[in-house]
Amino acid sequence: MKTCRGIIALIVIALVFGCSGVKLDSPETLTGAGKKQLSACEFVPAEQNLRAALKKDPAYLPARLGLGDLLFLTARYDDGIKLMEETIKLHPDSSGPYLVLGRIYRFQRRYSKVDEVLKKAISLDPRNPQLYVDLAISYTDAMELMEALKMIDKALELDPKNVNAHIAKGEVYYDYLWLDNDMKWYDEAIKAYDKAISLDPKCGAAYAAKAEVFYDRGQYKQALAIFKEGADKDPLDPDCRVGMGEVLFELGDLKAAMENYMAVKRLEPNNEDVNKDIADVYIRMKKYDEAIKWLKKALVTNPNPADPRIGLGKVYFEQKKYNQAEQMFLEALRFDHINDDALRYLGRIYTVKGDKKKADEYFQKADKLTHHKVESEKNDNVKEGVDTPGK
Repeated sequence: MKTCRGIIALIVIALVFGCSGVKLDSPETLTGAGKKQLSACEFVPAEQNLRAALKKDPAYLPARLGLGDLLFLTARYDDGIKLMEETIKLHPDSSGPYLVLGRIYRFQRRYSKVDEVLKKAISLDPRNPQLYVDLAISYTDAMELMEALKMIDKALELDPKNVNAHIAKGEVYYDYLWLDNDMKWYDEAIKAYDKAISLDPKCGAAYAAKAEVFYDRGQYKQALAIFKEGADKDPLDPDCRVGMGEVLFELGDLKAAMENYMAVKRLEPNNEDVNKDIADVYIRMKKYDEAIKWLKKALVTNPNPADPRIGLGKVYFEQKKYNQAEQMFLEALRFDHINDDALRYLGRIYTVKGDKKKADEYFQKADKLTHHKVESEKNDNVKEGVDTPGK
């Protein structure tokens, strides 16, 4: 259930306004307005204001960083990389563009590049705890958990009350739980999330992270209660609303799930991450035309480009539109070549088409992948480079 939802919380924390005493059309005022709109996911007016600021002052660093965040959040990664590389030439001593680049490379799973740019950022601004948190998140994604903990400890040494660092620590401990199934990591993860909540009782991302532990273990009632508490404490944060929708979807309460997803769309009309969730509800309801509409929206900015294509492929398969389904699953494999869901559906499609050779080929790939995953889960905790604290 992990998604990029928590990332916007990291960005919003950095959006600082303060336009008193400056002209209404100054770069400072336009940037402040743009960042405020960005924090509310109002991407179109935000981009207009940020670009207007840069028209007045092409080198203005806050506008460049704000636009970089926007390009990242709207999945225009190549444009974001180009803008930040230009910004580095203009402002070689600023850590800001390296931080934006790190977030883009992380979502592209280019972890060596994340390591490179964030270490450069740290060399420029070694007292900034957020740089260590972002690097820790990247290490966690790459399953370099000991390195992640080192970065988190450094962030907390600089700022013991850094909420994002405590949330990131919980994520690391929870990943250790999956590695060696030692319940002490479950307790450590919950403890880290509770610490984040105690530091900021209105931080929806902290409640969402804690609730996901219960959700992933199938403890839906506990997860729902925590998501609800987070939504009540932080009614403008989408994380807990989306989480509530996902739990209710699993419990079969499709109407309530849809209400929560639509509440997110009302709060943040430009929040595209929830489009696939809405489509999943329509698929369960067998309202395939509606599902297709929302999945096509999800194609635009979904952080994992394979997901909406697999969703569309399943819908087309149910509609017996096998050629269109085949196209979607093949496209999904371009983005995620080890997706066993796509492989098995392609096997089923070629079975229907009477191409036994191709069907067997895809079924065998899926079976081999499933076997590899099972063996990997058994051995992950003893692999070289995967260690746990205290061992």
